[in-house]
Amino acid sequence: MMAAHDASVQHPGDLKHSRDAVAANLIDGSGCGTLIVDARGRICGCGVAAEDIFVASQSRLIGRQVAEFIAGIFPKENSSPHNAVNLDRLCETGAWEAFEATDARGCGFAVEIHVSRRVKDEQEMFVLSLRQPGDTSCP
Repeated sequence: MMAAHDASVQHPGDLKHSRDAVAANLIDGSGCGTLIVDARGRICGCGVAAEDIFVASQSRLIGRQVAEFIAGIFPKENSSPHNAVNLDRLCETGAWEAFEATDARGCGFAVEIHVSRRVKDEQEMFVLSLRQPGDTSCP
């Protein structure tokens, strides 16, 4: 006889993603889409606006490489261990950078990204704020 899976039990990894999602939704309140990305370029959390932008649920975004959705964010010759270096470079500019993005349906669109670096529990994370080009309502 198989034991039933208790859906109320949270695994440690689920709790981490849950906290990242809450943080992304709080940041999302500014009107921008928000992705939380780890140093290897994997999406760890996202806000509701980012789900709308990429036409994908949080469960479809989390764990995927951000480069799957935002072309050119990482130079092709670099592997994921170097993604933090590339994200750090985007942080240094402090500016909104233009990229071409693709949603879950495969539709391309222009997006501007602002990257900021955070360190939490000795882990380097990046907050990617997303907006439509020229939208000055996002801080």
